[in-house]
Amino acid sequence: MTGAGAGAAHADESRRGDGHRRDRGVEPTAGTWKTWVLSSGTEIPVKPPPRGQAARRDLDAVLRAAAARTDETLEQISFWDTGSPGFRWNQIGAQLLVANPAPDTFRVVTYLNLAIYDATIAAWAWKQHYRRQRPSGERLRTAVDTPRSPSYPSEHGAAAGAAVGVLSHFYPDQAAALAERAAEHAASRVAAGVEHPSDFKAGYALGRAVGAKVARARIDGDGFDKPYRGDPDVPYPGGDGSYPVLPKDEGYIQLVIGEWKPLLIGDVTAFRSPPPPAKGSAERAAEVAEVKNYPRRKQADFAELFFWAQDPAGRPEPDSGAFVNAAQAAFYYAVDVAFIVLEDINQKIHEYKLDANPPRAARTYALTFAAMLDAYIACWNAKYHYLVGRPIHFDPTIDTLWTTYPVAAYPSGHSCNLTAPATVLGYLFPRDAHYFLSRAKENAASRLWAGIHFRSDFEAGVAMGQEVGRAVIEHAKADGSS
Repeated sequence: MTGAGAGAAHADESRRGDGHRRDRGVEPTAGTWKTWVLSSGTEIPVKPPPRGQAARRDLDAVLRAAAARTDETLEQISFWDTGSPGFRWNQIGAQLLVANPAPDTFRVVTYLNLAIYDATIAAWAWKQHYRRQRPSGERLRTAVDTPRSPSYPSEHGAAAGAAVGVLSHFYPDQAAALAERAAEHAASRVAAGVEHPSDFKAGYALGRAVGAKVARARIDGDGFDKPYRGDPDVPYPGGDGSYPVLPKDEGYIQLVIGEWKPLLIGDVTAFRSPPPPAKGSAERAAEVAEVKNYPRRKQADFAELFFWAQDPAGRPEPDSGAFVNAAQAAFYYAVDVAFIVLEDINQKIHEYKLDANPPRAARTYALTFAAMLDAYIACWNAKYHYLVGRPIHFDPTIDTLWTTYPVAAYPSGHSCNLTAPATVLGYLFPRDAHYFLSRAKENAASRLWAGIHFRSDFEAGVAMGQEVGRAVIEHAKADGSS
């Protein structure tokens, strides 16, 4: 499987031509694009850049840092200049996810990127307002390409501040270490000769303010911490009796996921899949037989199957045993999918040269992960409405290739949560739309190949993912970026 369109112009630009954009700098109107949490790009004020002697001292600091570059400095410059301003912060966030297992992986990556996007749009609004020139002078030799945008406030500072704000909220014991990484990021931009110290400082303060607002408006208000509202002494409500009830401290978190507050789709029940095949129906019996008789240890798709069964460290899922509990399963599943999507975004940003277009890059991350989070919520709402068991709950003799997740089956979570971002990525990069959707469908089918899902599970998951993805696309069409 290979993605098409390497080096192609971004979809939104290819539809209307980008010659005027090159003449006017990078995304001169991005400061007016629709934000997720901020009321507008100018909601958070940014004071004017230094003038007179203060500006001279600012430039002198750049010249001194550039003149004092060492091999170690150049290594740091290269590290932080790779990808878009949020690239390394997504890596850092991913490392924290793996080190701190929790069932809210999709919340972390989504809110991280919503904050980076809003901070980037705010930085662009103030850049166009102040239009400060990048550092310059006969003695200055930059170590990287000079960005084609005004210098103040720094887009790198904005991304760093937003990331530190959000990640510190999720991982407060890492706040000091994250601040140290931000200081490295700042020093690298000054030593590279492309930003004044005050540029990064102003961007960082702006990003921290955005991160704080995301924490207040979304992280602390989306319902993640609300308790299960049912009777803790009563088994799960509804269902056909095929799904085994887990102890409340292991299973009830799965019900609450479907009650989290979505970003865009509103009433999640409107996205609920139609009823699955009834427990005693001929259709269900045929699905059980299909899973049981699938020649899963002889097929050519065996290698592809295990591609879709990787944990963050690259190890395939175990072929026996069980997860410790449902919360662990939710973490394992979410990190599995989130890492695949993150790699896809990074690859396309690289291929389409969006690392030189911070607003477009930040928009790509934010829209894609927003689709994944909303699909997760809608999918889990449906799962614990229908409460359908897995194939081994209908026939314990079914041979599975790896552990069955202790999570209700219908619709398939992997199918929902890869198809939704795939649908959005197909909109953002239309020449690659078939690639993304075909991969999502292969991932969905792999759940049957492994023996852990029925066909109706993954077909419903794909349909739901596409529907959620289309809702996010409608938001994207109206965000002012076209």
